[in-house]
Amino acid sequence: MAQNSALEIPIVCENDQCENHGNIVNLVRGITREEIDHFYESYDESVSQDHCPICGELGVAEEPIVS
Repeated sequence: MAQNSALEIPIVCENDQCENHGNIVNLVRGITREEIDHFYESYDESVSQDHCPICGELGVAEEPIVS
């Protein structure tokens, strides 16, 4: 049953100069284990929600969380 679980992928600000550094800027939901490789391969074409609202830099996709 865990194989069908959806994953959540936290997108984190990693700009050392930003006051939001280390915080989640978006949480991508609904990715399945079968889709995870494709997600990471195509992440560079991210949606605007994955940019830090403070510094504007694209966040970094962290390790997935099983939901």
